[in-house]
Amino acid sequence: IMREEAMQDSLKNVSDSVQNDPHKREYYLAQIPFTEEQVQASNLIIMDGLHHAGVIFKDKLNHLTLSEKNLRRVTDQYPQYEHMDDVYYHLFLLYSRRGEHITADEYIQKLKAQFPESQWTALLSDPYFKENAIFGTHMEDSLYAATYEAFKANRLSEVIANRRLSDTRFPLGANRDKFIFIGGLSKLNDGDANGCVEDMKTIVKDFPNSRISEMAGMIVNGVNAGKRLRGGKFDLSDVWERRALTLNDISDSTEAKVFMPERDTNFAFLFIYHPDSVNENQMLYELARFNFTNYLVRNFDIAIEDVEGISRMSVTGFRSFDEAHLYAQQLYANQNIVKLAAKARGVIISEKNLPLLGTNFSYKEYEEFYNKHYAPLKITDLYLLTEPSDINTDSDPELNDFTTGEPDDENNAVNQNENINNELIIPEEEEETTAIQSSYLKKQRQRPFLRTIQSLCLKKQRQRPFLRTIQSSCLKKQRQRPFLRTIQSSCH
Repeated sequence: IMREEAMQDSLKNVSDSVQNDPHKREYYLAQIPFTEEQVQASNLIIMDGLHHAGVIFKDKLNHLTLSEKNLRRVTDQYPQYEHMDDVYYHLFLLYSRRGEHITADEYIQKLKAQFPESQWTALLSDPYFKENAIFGTHMEDSLYAATYEAFKANRLSEVIANRRLSDTRFPLGANRDKFIFIGGLSKLNDGDANGCVEDMKTIVKDFPNSRISEMAGMIVNGVNAGKRLRGGKFDLSDVWERRALTLNDISDSTEAKVFMPERDTNFAFLFIYHPDSVNENQMLYELARFNFTNYLVRNFDIAIEDVEGISRMSVTGFRSFDEAHLYAQQLYANQNIVKLAAKARGVIISEKNLPLLGTNFSYKEYEEFYNKHYAPLKITDLYLLTEPSDINTDSDPELNDFTTGEPDDENNAVNQNENINNELIIPEEEEETTAIQSSYLKKQRQRPFLRTIQSLCLKKQRQRPFLRTIQSSCLKKQRQRPFLRTIQSSCH
């Protein structure tokens, strides 16, 4: 009996191994549906594959014939498909692109008759559909910009009206999540905290990849943890005083950390801003262009990160506070960047203190620390950003004279009387190159020319013996000429 059972198990294992081998006939025979349940499961796979293949052929590959073949096969062979309204919508778009408007209108009628509650029915039945298709993106962007400004100015009735317009006119717009977010916060003004939370949940559910989804999730989690919503006005100044860890969390930590007022360490310059308040891509481009065109011998890294719903664009690569401060002053003298960063705040911070910003300490607390320890410092702009990070130690008489030269008494007197102003938010001002730095830079530019002259002089020095030999030979010939004339006369 045991031998027979072992034989049966062996035959079963062989059969299973054959069915799992795609090179064997049994592998494909095992996948043929025979029961009613298997046929239904197979049809669901086929319908979904035809549907998405048709969309890809139309939108990605621009192969309208194959797209029509796949989508029409769904409508003709599988009328029970649960996403048939989406298939009708894409067929409408397909025939519209072909210019077959009569056929395209037939699918609008099918949507109205069979799927009156579908989002595609509402979209295609909109009398402004054609206008939205052409100008909708620009119109929605303008509407959101106006809504955001009204929200910051506390004009909540305008916000609510624009939110309704977004609901009806742009239900699938690119800024839909932001309209829901602002509309939800505006409901707090009327005491509708539950409505606000529902809008936040809608964002988290329907827009999980949205950047605004993180802030909505924070609000939902806070409410679930028992916190009460008290206000709906978002302002960067509110974030300036916010931190992730409470005082109890910091005091309980065995490794409590504080800001360190180090000066000669690696520093970073940050732009702090709300994700929707600046044109991030344009500002990133202008910042990279500014670095490339102004600091040819330095390699500054630019990075963007989202921290607790706030965006930070950081520039790293500064070896000291003086370098970072000089960079910030020159940066704020660039009008293009100043215009783009009008709604952002600038921060100079050491890389050691950066992990504490927004976690252990708020931005406001760091600003107070900065004003106490860094603002009073005297800043030197002595060729800090015009030299490479890795400096060659070759001796240079001109450079040694420049670095070891002592400033005159008049310059000392002027520097002592200057007002020190190293505020965290750096004002827009034009940086004037000092007379010493200007002289040094002028010498640097003249060096290739001086080397060329020196090389020519050395070449002439080497040629002088040869020229003397030629000159001596010429003089010798001059002396021989009377003797030659005498011989010639005698011959005649």
